[in-house]
Amino acid sequence: MKKYILLLFLGITGIINAQDIIKLNVSYVEQENTEWCSVAAAKCVLDYYGKKLPNGKPITQCIIMDEYIRLICNSHGGTYGYGCCLPIPGVPMYKHPCNKPVPLGFFNEKASAKGILWHFGDLPCIGTDGTLYPGQIIDHLKLNRLLIAHWNYFEPPFGAPESHAVVIHGMDLMKNLVYYMDPAPKTWWTGGGGTHDLPWGEFYNNLLLGNDDDPKHWWGGTLIIQECTRDLPCHCYNGEWDPEYYEQGIDCGGPCEPCAPPGCFNCQKDPDEEEMDCGGPCKPCEDVPDERTLTNSTQLRSQVMAFKKITAKLATTVKSGEKVSFITEEDGSVVLLPGFKAEKGCSFITQRWTDLSGFGRICGKICGKWWIPSTSLPNEGLYLHDLQYANKIDYKIYDPYGNLIYKNIKDISHNGTVFLCYIPINTINVTYSLFLDSYHCDSTKRSYWKEFTAIAYTPTKAPNNPENPETSLSPPINSITLPNEPPAPTLSIIPNPNGGTFQLETNFPLTAIENFKITNMLGVPVYETQALASNEIQLPNASAGLYLVVVVLKDGTVLNQKMMVQR
Repeated sequence: MKKYILLLFLGITGIINAQDIIKLNVSYVEQENTEWCSVAAAKCVLDYYGKKLPNGKPITQCIIMDEYIRLICNSHGGTYGYGCCLPIPGVPMYKHPCNKPVPLGFFNEKASAKGILWHFGDLPCIGTDGTLYPGQIIDHLKLNRLLIAHWNYFEPPFGAPESHAVVIHGMDLMKNLVYYMDPAPKTWWTGGGGTHDLPWGEFYNNLLLGNDDDPKHWWGGTLIIQECTRDLPCHCYNGEWDPEYYEQGIDCGGPCEPCAPPGCFNCQKDPDEEEMDCGGPCKPCEDVPDERTLTNSTQLRSQVMAFKKITAKLATTVKSGEKVSFITEEDGSVVLLPGFKAEKGCSFITQRWTDLSGFGRICGKICGKWWIPSTSLPNEGLYLHDLQYANKIDYKIYDPYGNLIYKNIKDISHNGTVFLCYIPINTINVTYSLFLDSYHCDSTKRSYWKEFTAIAYTPTKAPNNPENPETSLSPPINSITLPNEPPAPTLSIIPNPNGGTFQLETNFPLTAIENFKITNMLGVPVYETQALASNEIQLPNASAGLYLVVVVLKDGTVLNQKMMVQR
């Protein structure tokens, strides 16, 4: 049979927006406590979209903090703490246990502005630790999307916070002005809170601009309110497990797409998988190959990418209502063979990009495969091995006396071995502690703790490697000073959902546990112990359903996680 080949080479099209001034009408919301700027910003967003409580009453900052952050998230004092708006005799409100910062949710923290917006308003968000240019701001505003920006302060005055949240609600491209709502009290510093505007450059970084009395800040990240226009409910795309909406796993089951088989979460490359936990019966792998051949419609994602060539044949169909882009590098091609079909009502486009290297990793779950050597040899750097799926790592090294001697935040562009630092240590047999948080492309986080011993050291110059520019354990110039405190205890259940057997992953030893308990959602215990002998736990007789895993540490800290058992 004769083959018909169509080669598509498309350039990048620029769009000029005619509308270059947009202001969404938001109201000033003053933060009700010194650390509640992100809470006030979230309330501003909820008010703008007309969100209220189920009984029709307004959503207040006290309700947000007390009913969601404190009770549901078990944070800011937790279930046994004081009400967030109830005064404590003899304690000023700014010292109240509930007056603590609430993050925006860049790393999908539950107790965050992102969680607040989803819980009270069904408003899905995405967070980025980057900033937006004026054109990007106005593109979001045109879609009726508010933005919550995170400012970091260079040298805040005594008693002032080290960061702040404001709501971007307007942009004037002609004047390059950003319009924003500042939830600070109106008497706070110069100008105080309210609705203001700043030139984009000064909004981005005002260290060398503006009045010397103004607090000096830089724009450190953005929370972007998203529309949910896809066919499935919004909760099917939020990266969280929502059993109250009948999900059987994270964004799957019930009204969402079916969940993948259990073997797709075992951190192994099974015979019917293309890579570890992806391909075949599991979710598609996201590595960008040199060439990609499509033979059926189940292989289509919203973006199909290959460096050199994409070939579509046999029963590959872009269905009505779908949006699919075939993307190659500049010299790549798209080959459509008989059998390929684009139905009426679909959006099928081809694009070429100058660089696809940033997409060269699989987006998988966190697997505890990576490791760090227990000793460091002379002139040897410290490396993390077999790292999988990480976008970023945040790590700190402490000496035997608990002093922080090095810290760094590093963006990760590949799987495998990652350089951490060189160790200028002139004393042999000294044991150091490494605390590491890895942030992953599926919006999850894993904490890791490791001791290593420096057995010798001979001063030398670090090799000339632009990937690894660190030459000593001196803190980076732009690093943020953190207190000498151990990391907060963390608890993970892997896999989740599971068939009744799972692993408990923590950043603390099992001997630190005072009580370990698993209950059903009625509070009835199905498993309880005061001495865990292993981090692997089996519930052979537990029926399918939702359970609560509760860990009480000897210092009184209470951690809990929901867990789904599937049979």
